[in-house]
Amino acid sequence: MNSRRIIGFILIGDTHIDIPFANLGCQLHLPQTATLALRAPEKNPYLYEEAYRWYTSFDPLGELLDRPNPTPVLELLSKVVNHLVKDCAWPPQRIHFFGCA
Repeated sequence: MNSRRIIGFILIGDTHIDIPFANLGCQLHLPQTATLALRAPEKNPYLYEEAYRWYTSFDPLGELLDRPNPTPVLELLSKVVNHLVKDCAWPPQRIHFFGCA
C-alpha cells in the first residue's frame, strides 16, 4: 500500500517529452510512494520547443519577469488536490509537492 503521494511538476519549460520527470518516482526507489507528474496548462509562447508553464513568467518582450505572480495556478492545483482527496481517496496529510523550474 502506498502511504505517501508525491505530485511533481515543472514550473517553466515543461514539455510533452518530460518522461524522465514522470518516471522520477520510480527512479528514486521510495518505498510505499505513489507519484503523479502534472504538465503545466499554459503553452509558453517564448520558447522554441513546445513547452508549457503554470503561470505567466515572461513580459511581452519575452524577458523573464523578476517577480511573477503564481497565484492564478493555486485554484487549479486546489481542484487537482480536491479531486485526488475526494475521488481517489488520497489522504491529504500524505500529499507532498515537488516542483522545479
